[in-house]
Amino acid sequence: MAENDDQWLWFDEDESELTPLRVETGATDGKSAATSAEVVKAIQLHLAGKTEEALKELKRGIDIGKSLSEIYPALGQIYFELKKYDDAAAMYGNLVMLDRKHKTGFYNQGVCLERAGAYKEAAESFRNAVEVDPDRKEARLGLGISLLRAGEPEKALDHFNAYLRVDADQETALFGRGVALHMLGRVNDAMEAYRKIATKKPNSAAVLANLISVSLTRNDNGSAKEYADKLIRIQPQSRAAIQGLAALALAAGKFDQAAQRCAELVKITPDSFEAQFNLAISYHKLGKLDQAIRAYNDALRIRPNSEKVLVNLGVAQQEKGDLKQARKAYETALQAQPDLPTALWNMAIIAGEQGDAEEAAILYAEAVAKKPDWEEAWFRLGYWQLQQEDYKSSIEAFANCVKRRPDWADAQLNLAIAYWRTGEKAPARTALEKAHSAQPKSADILRALTALTIEMNDLDKAVAYQSKLNQLGDRSAEIAYNLGIALHSAKRLDDAAKAYTQALAANPEFAEANLNLGHVLKSLGKEDEARACWNKALAMKPNLVQ
Repeated sequence: MAENDDQWLWFDEDESELTPLRVETGATDGKSAATSAEVVKAIQLHLAGKTEEALKELKRGIDIGKSLSEIYPALGQIYFELKKYDDAAAMYGNLVMLDRKHKTGFYNQGVCLERAGAYKEAAESFRNAVEVDPDRKEARLGLGISLLRAGEPEKALDHFNAYLRVDADQETALFGRGVALHMLGRVNDAMEAYRKIATKKPNSAAVLANLISVSLTRNDNGSAKEYADKLIRIQPQSRAAIQGLAALALAAGKFDQAAQRCAELVKITPDSFEAQFNLAISYHKLGKLDQAIRAYNDALRIRPNSEKVLVNLGVAQQEKGDLKQARKAYETALQAQPDLPTALWNMAIIAGEQGDAEEAAILYAEAVAKKPDWEEAWFRLGYWQLQQEDYKSSIEAFANCVKRRPDWADAQLNLAIAYWRTGEKAPARTALEKAHSAQPKSADILRALTALTIEMNDLDKAVAYQSKLNQLGDRSAEIAYNLGIALHSAKRLDDAAKAYTQALAANPEFAEANLNLGHVLKSLGKEDEARACWNKALAMKPNLVQ
């Protein structure tokens, strides 16, 4: 799944247990005073459905200096009922400025701020309410809810626990405690809290939603499936249930089911980044590249600079063969996050596919600069530097590879080639011997070792390596011929004859091998056999008569 897989944790207002608080009305400040005529008239107007007239009457009372301690709460109550929570909070704010000891002022202000989404400010109001009236347990509950929504689960947990010491079965506090534990990663404790509520409210959408989430976090896919199936029976359009089933399908590699569930999510919440992204991943895994590309683009419309989506989009376009668009996606990703080695890697692959060795090397160099421990990028960098005949730089790249993985045979082989081409035969041989130790049955490594030891005139080793090659079934005519020349020059005539014969066994049309074999045979006193070899050579290449 995409990041933020726990996004349905109580934040979905359709499936929330954490909105139980309402403003309190009535004279709760301990004073008994006659209600002003303006407040009485406003209440009558409000009850008659004439809300605007009621507001005007209360504002008129403020203008003429009537009892503000009565008018502000009345205005706050009306604004709250109209869901104008900011205005309501402002009225209760005015009230507590008049009287910081007001019994309900801070509490009601906190309720309004929490409803308005100003969670930190709401927490402060509830904190003041607790100070004014330590016995008001609802204020502590509101403080816990606000802190939880403000992203401070540890502090919230303290207040939920304090509330539950007074009222152990209060469901909102139990649910809030479960969410706080969940957010803190204490998933076993969270599961216990949710299940305690579920025994009383088995069909609670919010509880089932979070049971799905905590089960997935615990990798308890069986329980997650059980809760998701139950929730979707209760609420067929439940976002949490569908998302949970999508997560389970993705985890199981059932990408057709995941695509179906994610498509349902997209219909329900078309602006959900996670739904669009996971739909794209599902299509991508199914090989439905056109649909995946469309879904990635839909996700980008929600989060235009998501490097994760841009890279995946580039991969899909690259797999489709649209290298131009793929490169554009990677470049956009790098603009959003310059320190993104994956985008550089894929751009380098494109450059390589297009035969641009120079650009491929530059891009891989940038990748290892950003991620120095990236072994595969060092290897690719060395390869493309070899293609450019930049042997010194290539040596450095492959040396980085074998420093991290000394038994990396391919890296040792390429390191040897780079050394060899600079004329540094001793370190080349050392690298080849290490490669051979790591992969003793590699014909490529043995061929290189044979050729190098021939060049270094270590003929006994060359003969031994060439013998191992033959045992592997790799009978290279060229290597046998070159070994024959070296042995011939060293006056090791019998060994030279054997090498030339092996070359001819591998390639009977090898005229030069016949010619040189003839010379060796003549030196061995086998003139008739020598003439036969020369005749064969001349028949193949008449210009060899010279």
